[in-house]
Amino acid sequence: MSAPPVDVTTPLSAAPHSLASLTDGEGQLTLSAFKALVRQALLLVRSGRTWPKSKTFNLEHDSRVDATKGASSCSGRLAKCGWHARSSLHSPDHSHGLKFHDFREGLAVDHAVKEQQYIHDIVLTDSLGKVQPPSALDGNLIKESRIELFHTGYNLPVLTGNRDFSQMFLTVEFQPVSKPMSDAHIDEILASLEGKGGQASDEAAKATDNNGLASFVNIQLPVKLDNCPEVPKEYVRAYYASVEMVRQTDDDGAEWWMAVQSDSSGRIPLMFQEMAMPSKVAPDVPLFIGWAKKDKEDKTSSNAV
Repeated sequence: MSAPPVDVTTPLSAAPHSLASLTDGEGQLTLSAFKALVRQALLLVRSGRTWPKSKTFNLEHDSRVDATKGASSCSGRLAKCGWHARSSLHSPDHSHGLKFHDFREGLAVDHAVKEQQYIHDIVLTDSLGKVQPPSALDGNLIKESRIELFHTGYNLPVLTGNRDFSQMFLTVEFQPVSKPMSDAHIDEILASLEGKGGQASDEAAKATDNNGLASFVNIQLPVKLDNCPEVPKEYVRAYYASVEMVRQTDDDGAEWWMAVQSDSSGRIPLMFQEMAMPSKVAPDVPLFIGWAKKDKEDKTSSNAV
């Protein structure tokens, strides 16, 4: 199974973009770029549900992670770089009492900064500023969006070599609905992005705070930034794009899905990179669960003082 075709103008892929091609003269993400990226992300989420499973990992913190892969729809070098995905379901009963709110706080708010606290290969996280989201967004379906720019560095094994990345990080939170990220919900958002929606359907209708379920997506895109530091010594500039979808479940837990397309650059043969990817993305789940558990306990203890 292949990933959906990328947008011709604003492809969601591991090929870097210039920031100027994504923003207007006021430093705001253009509406066309926003729509293209969100559209591709949601199509990737839906397509990812049909990708063949490559492996299942049973990891710490009662974390069962299914790994899947979608073939690349890109041309050239990226034709060999597939989309590697993982999915996991987290009930509060089996995830140390963590609820959707805890996943949102850890993954949708200051994601890059917090990620360094539980993925120890990340040795550098520098904020390079923010980009304003478009102002003309459909408030019936999109609750909030945020965009930040980061320079990150990974300390990897000697034979692999360290990598650094220059990324744009876009978070889109959606209004609560009865069945978040269902096909009907995704269809409604896609129609709205095309200017054909504006009012939610019965199944995906905006619900009250009492029975609506939340969801969000994170989109990371490699970008070329004028204020990004030069590639540090002993590092190689690499590129990746990723999509993360988190939706609230009926028991106030979370379904967490993530897919990444990576070009490690340097001397690593793409064949070896592709073979290693499933085992690289799965461990992030228990690492996050362990971190979120401790973070919640620390906050509870602090509030009790």
